[in-house]
Amino acid sequence: MIISAIQQNLPLFWAMMVLHCIIGTLAAFLAKRKGFNFKWWLAIGLIGGTFAFVSACFLQPASSTLLNSADKRRGG
Repeated sequence: MIISAIQQNLPLFWAMMVLHCIIGTLAAFLAKRKGFNFKWWLAIGLIGGTFAFVSACFLQPASSTLLNSADKRRGG
């Protein structure tokens, strides 16, 4: 009974896993475009999937983040 249920849902499981990995890879490309480390974000994306993609969407570009933190330290 349980084994037949698992076998019936196996294609859905693999489809969801592939979609999860594609979304995670998109998160890595988005983070790279914003100036972050691609390999690090690929690892985060393959583990986190949709959550990583949403996080990458809200990232500020790396160069402006560094400039803003340097300006705050100088008081400007």
